Amino acid sequence: MEERNDKYAMLDLMFRPAFCVEDNIITYVNQPAHRYMLSPGVDIRSLIATGAQEYAGFSDGCLYLTLLIAENNVGVSIVRMENMDIFMLDQEEAQSELRALALAAKELREPLAGVITVTDRLIPLLIADNENPKVELQTAQLNRRLFQMMRMVSNMSDALTYSQNTSPRMEYLEIGRFFDEILAKCQDLFERNGMVLHYTGLEETVYTLACSERLERAIYNLLSNASKFSPRESVIDVQLTRRGNRLYLSVSDQGCGIDNSTMGSIYARYQRESTLEDVRNGIGLGMILVRTTAALHGGALLIDHPSEIGTRVTMTMEIRHSKNVIQSPAFSIDYAGEWDHALLELSDCLSSDLYGFENIH
Repeated sequence: MEERNDKYAMLDLMFRPAFCVEDNIITYVNQPAHRYMLSPGVDIRSLIATGAQEYAGFSDGCLYLTLLIAENNVGVSIVRMENMDIFMLDQEEAQSELRALALAAKELREPLAGVITVTDRLIPLLIADNENPKVELQTAQLNRRLFQMMRMVSNMSDALTYSQNTSPRMEYLEIGRFFDEILAKCQDLFERNGMVLHYTGLEETVYTLACSERLERAIYNLLSNASKFSPRESVIDVQLTRRGNRLYLSVSDQGCGIDNSTMGSIYARYQRESTLEDVRNGIGLGMILVRTTAALHGGALLIDHPSEIGTRVTMTMEIRHSKNVIQSPAFSIDYAGEWDHALLELSDCLSSDLYGFENIH
């Protein structure tokens, strides 16, 4: 009883809305979570909108799923402490933070687009007029930095849209082939970058209703994170498997792993104050794209450590079939501005050698 009270006291010190669950029943709700009208005695299973199967099998790590509270979808991170689960809800203030980032991205887009246009015209002239190999190297480095900026602005702009549960364009995909094509391209890029990417796909044909753009960006973000924290020449393992009506896309690395104390907050790093922590962590917008993509497809996101080293991130999806397919719009804007999606999304982890003028055109 004393240990349980200590955990309750810990929740009372949190500014983030949180509550405890034991044997599927809410047992304690901290003060910030009271505005959600949650109370002890409620069966948590009645509130889960996406990720019910994942929660039923949850035992370790950090699970991110979606609750339906007062007819509103609310994201929640879950960590297990012995026989008690700590649910930490996304804060309402997060929308204001994301809105500010989206406005900043809107202001940045035009000048960044101008810089990219001028650079794209200038680089061929520089290369043609100067045979110094350093010029090609420096222009490749410049291209990579521009791609990194484009990716950041895109994430700043789209994280708000993703988190607002908007209805994107959905289509029927042969999901195995879809991921096979993306991972085949990534394997080639990683090999040229001195890294090893091992991929195991589905052994059967599976069609499902999905948003190809969001799934593509999700896998690129997972690969980018895994590669940034992996030693050179280590193996990044990707597996796509099916269990019943669910798909599991797992990305495992051999890096230093994510500290258990920070697992529950990696989805909202953009709300943290600036620190001198590892710059590879970024600001967490990519993880918003991943976990909201999982929720959009009826799934969840699990981060755990199945072995002594490294981290495994698993995004799940529900296999869906529906006649209510959102039709493709007559005019669709490419979020990457017609640039190579892989080079854009993986610009934080690939070397500058891959961003020469010939490669990006």
